[in-house]
Amino acid sequence: MNKPLPVTLPSQPNERVQWGKLYGNSPALAIATAAQEHDGLVIVTLSDLQEAARIRNEIRFFLDDDIPVLTFDDWETLPYDLFSPLPGLVSQRLLTLHHLQGVKKGVLITTVSTLMQRLCPKSYLDANSLI
Repeated sequence: MNKPLPVTLPSQPNERVQWGKLYGNSPALAIATAAQEHDGLVIVTLSDLQEAARIRNEIRFFLDDDIPVLTFDDWETLPYDLFSPLPGLVSQRLLTLHHLQGVKKGVLITTVSTLMQRLCPKSYLDANSLI
């Protein structure tokens, strides 16, 4: 994919860059371009799961298959619920955590509420994964 638009990325630690006036699919195009130009993981934090699913599909449209687009979904349960999260959701989260260990370049899409949750230690994940 050619570089369709210039994207300003942070050049120093703790530097902030804000993009504005992005309409339609242009946020996904800007994120895809940033993922191509950046040598690390681009983390996209959104407000809800519906927006995350939409932007994931749009980013995948603009990116080649060699740059992974990972999602880290929310549990979709509350801490005081009497039922557990769906097994497929638990498996998807564990698979994403496993893939993140080896990702050098790509996009991770998640929500604010997911970022606020605690995770198991890497050593526990490695010892108890069936991959």
